[in-house]
Amino acid sequence: MSPAAQDRRQQAVSYLVAVLVTAVAAAVTQVIRPLVAPSVTPPFILAVAIAALYGGRGPGALASLLSVLTLSYWFFPPIHLDAAADLARLTLFLVVAIVITEIAGAAHRHRLDAAGQARESERLRRLAEQLAAKAEEATRRVRQSINDEKPAQEAMVRLAAIVSSSSDAIIGKTLDGVVTSWNAAAERIFGYSRSEMVGQSVFKLIPEELHETERTVLARLRRGETVELSETERVRKDGRRIWISLSVSPIRDASGVIIGAASIKRDVTESKLMRQHLQDTQRFQAVGQLAGGIAHEANNQMSVVLGASQFLLRRSDLAPSAREDVELIRRAGERTASITQQLLAFSRRQVLELRDVDLNRVVQTIEPVLRRSLAESHQLIIRLQPQDAVIRADPRQLEQVLLNLTLNARDAMPGGGRLTIETGRVELTAESAAWEGGGPSPGTYAVVVVTDTGHGMDRATLQRAFEPFFTTKAVGQGTGLGLSVVYGIVNQTGGSIRVESEPGKGTTFTLYLPVSSAGRASEQPADTGAMAMEHGRVALVVEDDPVVRSMAARGLRDAGYTVFEAVHGREALELIRAHSGRLDVVVADIGMPEMSGYDLARCLSEERPDIPVVLMSGYGDPEPEVPFLQKPFPPDVLVRKVGEMLDR
Repeated sequence: MSPAAQDRRQQAVSYLVAVLVTAVAAAVTQVIRPLVAPSVTPPFILAVAIAALYGGRGPGALASLLSVLTLSYWFFPPIHLDAAADLARLTLFLVVAIVITEIAGAAHRHRLDAAGQARESERLRRLAEQLAAKAEEATRRVRQSINDEKPAQEAMVRLAAIVSSSSDAIIGKTLDGVVTSWNAAAERIFGYSRSEMVGQSVFKLIPEELHETERTVLARLRRGETVELSETERVRKDGRRIWISLSVSPIRDASGVIIGAASIKRDVTESKLMRQHLQDTQRFQAVGQLAGGIAHEANNQMSVVLGASQFLLRRSDLAPSAREDVELIRRAGERTASITQQLLAFSRRQVLELRDVDLNRVVQTIEPVLRRSLAESHQLIIRLQPQDAVIRADPRQLEQVLLNLTLNARDAMPGGGRLTIETGRVELTAESAAWEGGGPSPGTYAVVVVTDTGHGMDRATLQRAFEPFFTTKAVGQGTGLGLSVVYGIVNQTGGSIRVESEPGKGTTFTLYLPVSSAGRASEQPADTGAMAMEHGRVALVVEDDPVVRSMAARGLRDAGYTVFEAVHGREALELIRAHSGRLDVVVADIGMPEMSGYDLARCLSEERPDIPVVLMSGYGDPEPEVPFLQKPFPPDVLVRKVGEMLDR
């Protein structure tokens, strides 16, 4: 069986284990539930941990999802109505499951990486032994043919050819670390010529924090040991750090005395960056899918909160004290809705209103807001390119990106500093795009460069900068969603983002945004005005969540609509076929059992093309040709959206 087939088989087994342990957890919970109620989540937490440890983040995420579904519809029904305690417990379970999946998945990946590193070390060891054997064989032949100069010269020429033609750096050094030989591959990898390195200390190539490690290696070589390091860092002549794998063996003279060492070094920077990029992408995708699912459910509930609050605030007989309480509930609902929108932004599922916009104009529009966001001790410098750069983007979301980066820079400069925002235009070739770490593809890009003079980030923080809920700020001073929102919006727009930072040297974010094919920016759409009453019109609301359906239907009825209701698309289709009267519009949720909102819209486009359809969802995955409304929304927003579509 090929390695690829073995990997697929192991992956399938991992996901099967995730399903089985979740099923076992459900069975165990059912048995012990009378004894431990209401604490029924520990078996599922254990199931998530087992799945993630055995198979990684993917199986862990699957076990989390299956556990949520089982808890939702078996042990905590019905959480989507009034069981606030069950909802809180389920939310706590989700948070714990996410943490366990991340930690256990990281342990699983570390185990796999360690196995790969061990294989690479073994390969390098064998290669070093082979080269050492060849060197020893050449030396033996030289000793045997000491009286025959020509054979000895030929052996030395062959050995030199092996060293000079190798694609790996082969370096000789003394036991004190002084370089004695330097092949062509070493010149290419490190940037130093042979004359620049022979006679110099090998510590010239080693980062200062790794000097002690090199001293330990030299001590082991003096004891006759062979040393392998699957991944370690070195410094090129231009100052750039690279990753190498190496194997170092002692060199002995004819009497067996150790007189130096020979090391083989291979540049593994590109493969390491690609592996890290793949791991980051997979981690972001897993967390993004989970975040999107949480946001979807929260958006449904926030639609109810916002709708009920609006209905209560419309009442003229509401006591002032009660009105203040309802207003607080409404504001809390809007704040929660804002957070779920940020989760959708990270998971790239929010709704973007894309149009052709001038990048410079976007920066100029948001500039006053950015200046008000900074303190007097902060200096904001704007440098715009002379020519226009038209991109395809949502200007409001792009403004959100600039605001988030500005707030991030402000917090990184508590004692004051300078923030610079520059726009430009670059042409990335295949070589330069590859240098960006797997981000943008070759092509023409408009760029936004945001640079601050703050305290910067170390490498560990830099690797987690875009993770949702990750923050280095004190408790209560940040949600940890600012940069993850930036990452989601830029990627959903079709661009890429690169961040460079060092402690004490500030941070630079570079946004690569694809240039639009349009010659100029499109016009700003006009405001449609206030909600109007629509007496005599008939609407059908299709939503599987009864509370959300009730809120949407009530909002339309209050606006003068006659409203019918259906639980899913198939029921709605049967109702429409049986209905002989007037029907002006269908408002349908996208994700429903039996028949989705998309399938219902497609059926109606064939059977009743005269009936328009408005789709709504807590996710942000609309089809461009169908009008869409993002949950959560208050009733007047739904009424306005439906009215706008019918008035076209």
